[in-house]
Amino acid sequence: VEWTHPTDPDALARVMRRAGTRKLTTDAAGEFRIEGRRLQVTGQRAAVLGARAVATRVQIPDLFNGDEHVLVDGQAEGATSEFLNFIERSPIAELTGRATRAISATGNGRFQLKLDLPIRRPAQTKVEAVYQVLANQIVVEGGVPPFSQVSGRLDISETGVSARELGAQFMGGTATVSFASKTDGAVEFSGQGQGNVAMIRKYYDVPLLDKASGNTPWRGSLRVAKDALNLLVESPLTGVQVALPEPLNKAAAESWPLRMEFSNRGDAE
Repeated sequence: VEWTHPTDPDALARVMRRAGTRKLTTDAAGEFRIEGRRLQVTGQRAAVLGARAVATRVQIPDLFNGDEHVLVDGQAEGATSEFLNFIERSPIAELTGRATRAISATGNGRFQLKLDLPIRRPAQTKVEAVYQVLANQIVVEGGVPPFSQVSGRLDISETGVSARELGAQFMGGTATVSFASKTDGAVEFSGQGQGNVAMIRKYYDVPLLDKASGNTPWRGSLRVAKDALNLLVESPLTGVQVALPEPLNKAAAESWPLRMEFSNRGDAE
């Protein structure tokens, strides 16, 4: 048996919501198809949490085998803020301790999603998704300086979210940043790059840098948990000149290892 019917937007949205994308899909239009034991919905247009979806397909390969799976395969383009909403409303939010609440973004990206949802065993849902960030500005709560021109790939699965070597502008220089969600619900970031002393002074009170100028390499880590944020930054300060009397003056070629730690609980070193 084969039956194909072009659906109206409201009808397709209802099918897609019932097929594992409930509360995520609106303004959908496409084709509804039944072929033998298979049900398939191909979306020519849909909005997933405000993002414009293209080439979306939802199917149940076998409607009558007693272990029905909903398979979702789609692509979307839209605001990164809507992607963060997707994480917040999905089971992935619990895996990250809802740490994405501490992150805001301005800019757009492209989202590819594959979802395998066993209707009778939703806890065993499998997720394989990629989000391509396109020149975004990212802000993390707790006094962390903003990241601008962030570009790169985020990988999402039913076990969490991660990214390797996102490119960004940070503290007046270029940087690469990686992060991953942890089993305790925290999200841990690591990064390295070049920083400008004037930008460091803008965000952090380091008296030694009041008479300093130049650019220096740095590396750091950031841990965002449900009730805490901790930041560690280290730098050899090579490339930085300090115009102070002896013995506090420093030539740019000299190395003065610097280590700074900050916490949203107010303790700092």
